[in-house]
Amino acid sequence: MLVNPKFNSTTKETIIDRIFDFYQVGVGANATDPNHYFYKYTEIFSIIVKTAIGTEIEAKSDLGWQDQYMYVFNYVRPQDRNLIGNSPGHGYELLYLCGLNIYTTNGNSNTTEDNLVQSNLAQIFVSFIKGQNPSTNGLSIPKITANSIPYALVSTDVTIGTTNIKPVVDFWKQLAADYQFDFLQQIIL
Repeated sequence: MLVNPKFNSTTKETIIDRIFDFYQVGVGANATDPNHYFYKYTEIFSIIVKTAIGTEIEAKSDLGWQDQYMYVFNYVRPQDRNLIGNSPGHGYELLYLCGLNIYTTNGNSNTTEDNLVQSNLAQIFVSFIKGQNPSTNGLSIPKITANSIPYALVSTDVTIGTTNIKPVVDFWKQLAADYQFDFLQQIIL
């Protein structure tokens, strides 16, 4: 992430220290866990994706977009878990929007659970396309506001969660301003 050639070793160390401090790398009781640094590394890189989402939400709000909604797809078919684990990859929900039969060419049919997940996800999009608040099974997804980023967590059940990624967005914006370099986009400002 620190590929800008204008950064000398001291500046790079300072930047790394700020990132480690913000993300509490090497701090607390978990710091002695052999996997602590791996967990923090993956947290930082997953936060980069979330920060991009937060930046997009903020930019759209600044442009006057008032109807922003978010969902997080959190389901992996049991037969795929030994291949990809319990976290769906990017775009995995397309199986449920495009039809599982494109994925089950080996003769496997959709399970009752597959059909439930597909219905839960499809209802969100259908209600939104019809001009309603996105909802599924009577559960409405709240709009994103300046103070709250609610989302539908879609799986066999649908729940509403909230996340506050604004402090993370603000951290990366401040770091970019301080060094005239956008670390997430890898561009000189």
